[in-house]
Amino acid sequence: MGHRVQEMVFGSMAARSLSGLSTTYLDLDLDLDLDLVEPVVFNDIPKTYIRSSAVTCRYTLAAGFRPSARDWVGVFKVGWSTTRDYYNFVWVDPPLEPAQQEEPTRKQSLFRGGFHPSSSSSLWSEYYLPKEESEFYQFCYVDHAGHVRGASTPFSFQPPVESMDCSLDEDLVVVTTQNEVDQSTREKEELREALEQLRMGSHSVQRALQEKEREVDCLKEQNQERDKRERELVEELNQARKQNESMAHSLKEKGQEAERLMEEILIQTKNHLEHDQHNASEKGKPKINTAIMLDPFSRPMVSRSPSGSHQFSHSVCLLHVSHHHSEAELQEKYDQAVIQINQLKVDLKFSENDKEKLSAELTQLKRLTLDMERLKSENQELRKSLAQQESRHNRLDQDNKAQCNTIIGQLENTRTQLANERKESKDSRKRAEEAERVLLDTKEQLHTAAMENDRITQKSIQLKLRLAESQDIIAEKEADIAEINGIVELRENRLKIQNQEKEQLVRENQRLRINVEELRRELMDLRAAESAACSQAEWQADCPPPRNTLSPAHGQEQNTLPEFFQFEEPHNITGRGPNTQERRMVCRNCHMCFPGITQEELEQHEQSHRVCPFCTLICDDMEQSEFEDHVYSHGL
Repeated sequence: MGHRVQEMVFGSMAARSLSGLSTTYLDLDLDLDLDLVEPVVFNDIPKTYIRSSAVTCRYTLAAGFRPSARDWVGVFKVGWSTTRDYYNFVWVDPPLEPAQQEEPTRKQSLFRGGFHPSSSSSLWSEYYLPKEESEFYQFCYVDHAGHVRGASTPFSFQPPVESMDCSLDEDLVVVTTQNEVDQSTREKEELREALEQLRMGSHSVQRALQEKEREVDCLKEQNQERDKRERELVEELNQARKQNESMAHSLKEKGQEAERLMEEILIQTKNHLEHDQHNASEKGKPKINTAIMLDPFSRPMVSRSPSGSHQFSHSVCLLHVSHHHSEAELQEKYDQAVIQINQLKVDLKFSENDKEKLSAELTQLKRLTLDMERLKSENQELRKSLAQQESRHNRLDQDNKAQCNTIIGQLENTRTQLANERKESKDSRKRAEEAERVLLDTKEQLHTAAMENDRITQKSIQLKLRLAESQDIIAEKEADIAEINGIVELRENRLKIQNQEKEQLVRENQRLRINVEELRRELMDLRAAESAACSQAEWQADCPPPRNTLSPAHGQEQNTLPEFFQFEEPHNITGRGPNTQERRMVCRNCHMCFPGITQEELEQHEQSHRVCPFCTLICDDMEQSEFEDHVYSHGL
């Protein structure tokens, strides 16, 4: 309910601002208690009331609020100060049920022309309503205790408008000339132009007022910032004062501490000298004047005995040394205290400078505050002048209202035509909206179809991708099958090659067996020849010829023996075997003998053979592809 009351109060201020009288009532301070205003809220309050018609105000009572028979609703001028400043009032009808209400209740009060407290009639004359047409009024709900429980938005009263309408039932004929019609038309145009100028003037005044209000808001913000800065400067000044006081207090304490240290050092020195003097007196030495010992530059005036002069001079030297040492320490402490005092003086000087700066800023802030006050007074004067200008404009408006009322009647026809045109435009707008709706539906259907098409396209793309994948898989399978078939064919070729190799090996084995048989026969023949040679040698050994008696004929006869009997010794045959093999020139691959060729020709023959590098099989009768498959089979 609190936000409803605030809306009512600030709504009244907004209404006053729109009516051009906001400057007059910006500084009003209504003495309303918001807790008491909350229970009653006025509803549907028009901006103007016709004085001759019934003045009705409607309001809503909050739940829990119980009106009394002594409560009343009055008409007050905006800016009233007490509840006695009413122009008119009516009593509130009490509730029929005394029980507490649980829901808000809507009620209304009726003002018929006017009212006087002493009158017992409910029909009042127009005399008791406010006469000022340029002023603004508001309804206020006042309870039996005299507290205002609700207020309405401002409104004004206007005199009754003379009706220019002609009833169709009345037989009335108006006769006029064309000149009068033209003159009335020109007057209406002039009045319309004057009204437009007045409106433009009022708008310009309102804009100027808004600019002034913005300037006032800016000045208020600047003033708030300056106040804030002033408070900060005051706080800084107080802090600086506190720091100065603390520094002065610490300086004073340090000075006292230095004096106390000097006194303690002097007392300790004096006590030490007295103690040394007492010890010297106990040992039988003459007494020393302590006052003279305290002065390092005075001569010791003591009476010494000849026997203890050396010891006494030694003790005096020790006393002087200790005195100088203590004096140096005291001087050092004193210098430190002087340095600290100078530092504190410098800090104090800086703090005084800061204090002067802060005081200057404070003076400037005070001067700015005075300028702000002056600006506020100027703003108030401007508001007053604007209020006077608005009052003059309002008077001019009242003068032109009578002329405008005549124009209003003539504008009714144009309004009806405008209403008809608006109706037609509304119909056309409805048709356009219907067409737009149909277009939107069509667009949605197209969009849905496009989405469905996209979905189907995506599905087809997915199916194509799957088909491509399946085709790739099938191709891979076919490649695998082809590879398997190739492997099978390769194995079949390998098997064929192996069978061929086997057959070749069988043939080679047979050939080798034949060669072995031939070699065996040759070996048997050689053995038989060796045995015959051995028997001949034995025979010749048994019958040797005489030495040097062999004739050339005998030697020739010996040489002419049959070739069968011309054998050398077994060791000679063994030594000549390799040479015989070289002469035969046998190929290592085909084992064929080529007598009468060189070693190079034999190597060329061996290289002409197509030999497998893995199994040393001779593949001269194979094609190149078969030979490559054979070699590749060894790699698998």
